[in-house]
Amino acid sequence: MSSSRNRVHGTRGTRPRIRASSMNPCGASCRSSRSSELDSREDRGVVALVHHLAIGRNVPFAELVRWLRGLDSRLVIEFAGRDDPMVQRLLAAKRAETHEDYGRDQFERALREAFELERQEELSAGTRTLYLARPRA
Repeated sequence: MSSSRNRVHGTRGTRPRIRASSMNPCGASCRSSRSSELDSREDRGVVALVHHLAIGRNVPFAELVRWLRGLDSRLVIEFAGRDDPMVQRLLAAKRAETHEDYGRDQFERALREAFELERQEELSAGTRTLYLARPRA
Protein backbone atom coordinates (compact mmCIF):
# COMPACT_ATOMS: atom_id res chain seq x y z
CA MET A 1 0.00 0.00 0.00
CA SER A 2 1.43 3.40 -0.88
CA SER A 3 2.00 5.95 1.87
CA SER A 4 -0.60 8.27 0.31
CA ARG A 5 -3.27 5.65 1.00
CA ASN A 6 -2.25 4.91 4.58
CA ARG A 7 -4.56 6.17 7.28
CA VAL A 8 -1.74 6.91 9.68
CA HIS A 9 1.34 8.68 8.37
CA GLY A 10 4.74 8.78 10.00
CA THR A 11 8.25 7.44 9.94
CA ARG A 12 10.05 5.00 12.16
CA GLY A 13 10.87 6.53 15.53
CA THR A 14 8.25 9.28 15.40
CA ARG A 15 4.66 9.45 16.54
CA PRO A 16 2.22 9.12 13.63
CA ARG A 17 0.27 12.07 12.25
CA ILE A 18 -3.38 11.49 11.46
CA ARG A 19 -5.17 13.13 8.58
CA ALA A 20 -8.90 13.46 9.10
CA SER A 21 -9.59 13.20 5.37
CA SER A 22 -8.00 9.78 5.16
CA MET A 23 -10.00 8.48 8.12
CA ASN A 24 -13.38 8.63 6.42
CA PRO A 25 -14.48 5.00 6.03
CA CYS A 26 -16.68 5.75 3.02
CA GLY A 27 -13.65 6.60 0.88
CA ALA A 28 -12.60 9.45 -1.36
CA SER A 29 -16.11 10.09 -2.68
CA CYS A 30 -17.26 11.65 0.58
CA ARG A 31 -14.09 13.15 2.00
CA SER A 32 -14.33 16.62 3.42
CA SER A 33 -12.31 19.54 2.12
CA ARG A 34 -11.09 19.97 5.72
CA SER A 35 -8.26 17.56 5.03
CA SER A 36 -5.82 18.24 7.82
CA GLU A 37 -7.78 19.24 10.89
CA LEU A 38 -5.70 16.75 12.89
CA ASP A 39 -2.04 17.37 12.15
CA SER A 40 -0.60 17.33 15.65
CA ARG A 41 1.75 14.52 16.58
CA GLU A 42 -0.45 14.11 19.66
CA ASP A 43 -3.63 13.25 17.70
CA ARG A 44 -4.84 9.67 17.21
CA GLY A 45 -7.70 7.89 15.54
CA VAL A 46 -9.98 5.21 16.99
CA VAL A 47 -12.02 3.96 14.06
CA ALA A 48 -14.00 0.70 13.91
CA LEU A 49 -13.03 -0.21 17.44
CA VAL A 50 -15.71 0.93 19.90
CA HIS A 51 -18.45 -1.44 18.71
CA HIS A 52 -16.08 -4.41 18.52
CA LEU A 53 -14.91 -3.91 22.10
CA ALA A 54 -18.29 -2.92 23.56
CA ILE A 55 -20.25 -5.71 21.90
CA GLY A 56 -17.70 -8.32 20.85
CA ARG A 57 -15.70 -8.21 24.08
CA ASN A 58 -18.41 -6.89 26.46
CA VAL A 59 -16.34 -3.85 27.51
CA PRO A 60 -18.62 -1.26 29.16
CA PHE A 61 -18.51 2.25 27.66
CA ALA A 62 -17.17 3.72 30.93
CA GLU A 63 -14.23 1.30 30.95
CA LEU A 64 -13.54 1.86 27.26
CA VAL A 65 -13.56 5.64 27.71
CA ARG A 66 -11.18 5.37 30.71
CA TRP A 67 -8.78 3.44 28.48
CA LEU A 68 -9.11 6.03 25.70
CA ARG A 69 -8.51 8.83 28.22
CA GLY A 70 -5.33 7.05 29.27
CA LEU A 71 -3.95 7.67 25.77
CA ASP A 72 -3.82 11.35 26.80
CA SER A 73 -4.33 12.51 23.22
CA ARG A 74 -6.91 14.31 21.16
CA LEU A 75 -8.82 11.57 19.36
CA VAL A 76 -11.04 10.96 16.39
CA ILE A 77 -13.44 8.29 17.63
CA GLU A 78 -15.97 6.49 15.47
CA PHE A 79 -19.22 5.24 16.98
CA ALA A 80 -21.41 2.83 15.02
CA GLY A 81 -25.08 2.88 16.01
CA ARG A 82 -27.46 -0.05 16.41
CA ASP A 83 -28.66 0.31 12.79
CA ASP A 84 -25.15 -0.23 11.42
CA PRO A 85 -24.79 -3.56 9.57
CA MET A 86 -21.65 -4.57 11.50
CA VAL A 87 -23.28 -3.75 14.84
CA GLN A 88 -26.31 -5.84 13.84
CA ARG A 89 -24.00 -8.77 13.01
CA LEU A 90 -22.21 -8.45 16.34
CA LEU A 91 -25.49 -8.19 18.26
CA ALA A 92 -26.96 -11.20 16.43
CA ALA A 93 -24.35 -13.40 18.11
CA LYS A 94 -25.37 -12.18 21.59
CA ARG A 95 -28.39 -12.67 23.84
CA ALA A 96 -30.92 -9.89 23.18
CA GLU A 97 -30.73 -8.41 26.67
CA THR A 98 -26.92 -8.41 26.83
CA HIS A 99 -26.41 -5.03 25.13
CA GLU A 100 -29.67 -3.16 25.69
CA ASP A 101 -27.63 -0.15 26.82
CA TYR A 102 -25.60 0.03 23.58
CA GLY A 103 -26.56 3.36 22.03
CA ARG A 104 -25.24 6.71 20.91
CA ASP A 105 -26.67 8.62 23.90
CA GLN A 106 -25.06 6.23 26.38
CA PHE A 107 -21.73 6.39 24.53
CA GLU A 108 -21.77 10.20 24.37
CA ARG A 109 -22.59 10.40 28.09
CA ALA A 110 -19.57 8.24 28.93
CA LEU A 111 -17.36 10.11 26.45
CA ARG A 112 -18.27 13.53 27.90
CA GLU A 113 -17.13 12.37 31.35
CA ALA A 114 -13.50 12.27 30.17
CA PHE A 115 -13.42 14.38 26.99
CA GLU A 116 -14.51 17.71 25.60
CA LEU A 117 -16.29 17.02 22.32
CA GLU A 118 -14.87 19.58 19.92
CA ARG A 119 -16.86 18.35 16.98
CA GLN A 120 -19.04 15.49 15.83
CA GLU A 121 -20.08 14.55 12.33
CA GLU A 122 -22.53 11.93 11.20
CA LEU A 123 -21.21 10.00 8.22
CA SER A 124 -23.28 9.89 5.04
CA ALA A 125 -24.68 6.37 5.64
CA GLY A 126 -26.28 7.70 8.83
CA THR A 127 -25.24 4.79 11.05
CA ARG A 128 -21.83 6.06 12.18
CA THR A 129 -20.62 9.23 13.86
CA LEU A 130 -17.09 10.62 14.12
CA TYR A 131 -16.16 12.59 17.23
CA LEU A 132 -13.20 14.90 17.64
CA ALA A 133 -12.51 14.68 21.38
CA ARG A 134 -9.96 16.43 23.58
CA PRO A 135 -9.10 14.97 27.00
CA ARG A 136 -10.45 16.96 29.95
CA ALA A 137 -7.76 18.46 32.15
